[in-house]
Amino acid sequence: MNQKVIFIHGYGSNCQTDKKIKLDEMGFDVVCETVDHTNVEQTKSKLFALTRKYLKDEPIVVGHSLGGLWAYFLASKFELKCVLINPSFDPSGSIRSNFEDEELDTLVKIKEFAFSKNPTECIVIGELGDEVLDHNETSKLMRDRAKVLLVKGGDHRFKHFDDLEKAVNELTESYLEM
Repeated sequence: MNQKVIFIHGYGSNCQTDKKIKLDEMGFDVVCETVDHTNVEQTKSKLFALTRKYLKDEPIVVGHSLGGLWAYFLASKFELKCVLINPSFDPSGSIRSNFEDEELDTLVKIKEFAFSKNPTECIVIGELGDEVLDHNETSKLMRDRAKVLLVKGGDHRFKHFDDLEKAVNELTESYLEM
């Protein structure tokens, strides 16, 4: 059976994103739920239900951008492994105007919980060509919590799919060793 992957797209995206499609093409058993990141409670509810549904399959949670924050949160909450692609841990930056203050406060609490617990194992892939996020900051934040891979080039949408495949396979192999 192929490794189950729960994919969480970024803000303003959906489950038809090229990252989810590429994971499918790589042969992983990918599930995804399109969420409206500006409705934090609804997003949390949908992602909790999706994760609980597949817990027995020991899924790897993969998230892009703001989906990376959710992936880290779910992996911390349910003791899973995760891969974060160009993760955004601070939505109060460029997309802040799309969130109500209450929603931002909830996202801060989600981040605080995730960072208080940490997932079983995590790999972060940050592309240094990302025009939205500063992955030197991401690296500092995550260096004691995850394996951090910073790659030259790319952009926020993400280009290094071979690194993504290697990361998911690495975590899959560590599941098999348990």
